[in-house]
Amino acid sequence: MKETVLIYTDCYIYGGSERLMGSLFRNEIVNQEYSFRYVYRNHKLYKNGLKKEYSANELIAFKGINVISFDTLFYQINRFRLPKIVRNGMKIPFWIISKLGICDLYNFFVQYCFVRRLNPDIVHINNGGYPAARTCRTMVFAAWLAGCRSIVFQVNNQALKPKTKLEGFIDKMINKRVAYFITASKLAKKNLAQNRKFPEHKIILVPNTVPEETVTKGREEICTAMNISIEQFLMTEVAFLEKRKGQVLLIRAMEILKESSFDIYNKLCLLIVGSGIDREKLEAIVNKKEMQNHIKFVGYCPDSINYIAASDLFILPSIENEDMPLVILTAMKLGKTIISTDFAGIREEIEDGVSGILLSPNEITLPNDLANAIIQVYNGVSLGKEAKLRFQSMFSSEIYGLKIKDIYKSLK
Repeated sequence: MKETVLIYTDCYIYGGSERLMGSLFRNEIVNQEYSFRYVYRNHKLYKNGLKKEYSANELIAFKGINVISFDTLFYQINRFRLPKIVRNGMKIPFWIISKLGICDLYNFFVQYCFVRRLNPDIVHINNGGYPAARTCRTMVFAAWLAGCRSIVFQVNNQALKPKTKLEGFIDKMINKRVAYFITASKLAKKNLAQNRKFPEHKIILVPNTVPEETVTKGREEICTAMNISIEQFLMTEVAFLEKRKGQVLLIRAMEILKESSFDIYNKLCLLIVGSGIDREKLEAIVNKKEMQNHIKFVGYCPDSINYIAASDLFILPSIENEDMPLVILTAMKLGKTIISTDFAGIREEIEDGVSGILLSPNEITLPNDLANAIIQVYNGVSLGKEAKLRFQSMFSSEIYGLKIKDIYKSLK
């Protein structure tokens, strides 16, 4: 009889590290010995993403629970076109409630009841970073009190230093109850150990993978829908629209190309796929610079693989707070030439000059570096074949499945 693994995750939208758990849920190697239940914070956007990704039969194993998080509310407030002081003032009542721990107690009770009822053999918690989602930490205590002694805590970004002594105390309590922590990159492991004092021997490196996906739209269909000539040199970025993902710098690179290499610029089209708090600001910059025919905003798309598959070049110019982006792995798997930045887990995904082009994440130099790299690829530099080979040898779903299965087996 298969053992049951409960996956718990908390995000308002199904993307990024959430899709990594989708890879685990469907992984054939792990599914030979384990069955999964997938639990998430109930949110309309997240649920809609799941519906587009999974069949009705698969969704039987998914359950949204009504835990409270103000992260999404704060995100919505940040989108208001109001002075920062007004937006911060709107957050104060919710911040006070959060600091009093009322939500934590409620969430703990909801999580405890669910785990107690399901009685899983293993609880696998998926967190965007650390500390990140508070409900991921309360789940540790809820699962433990409910009787589960096999708890795995996955951290998908860089850990920050504790802000208070209380945070450090909570970390010590979490460490006593978590069997293993998982990170994808060496830097994430280092920061989790140094900044949060979790013992290195309990932090296991498991490089990310991406789920099996089918391309459902061809280049011609996408170009027609976006009003782009199929002859254009198509570039794509897929990411949340926020400062750390470097969209402003990529737009500046396009402006540099417009000013210095207009013949090349005139044949380029950049598709920015994703949603986020910076969308209006980014669109305003593009419109002001009169580049809207060459830079187009697609919005959030659960089928972003179609846009990556249709592109001639994939770009992710992240500048901070990054680990091992799944979109880069998707582009590698599809055999795309990639331009990205040289830090965190990105440098573990891509070997500079061999399986992609890595640039310094320096905000001052990056726009010019991006412009020059785009010209290189436009003029014929192609590293997609090497990227695909690297994915197959280091980041395949088979490799990921074997590593996760080894961790689960060691919990017995």
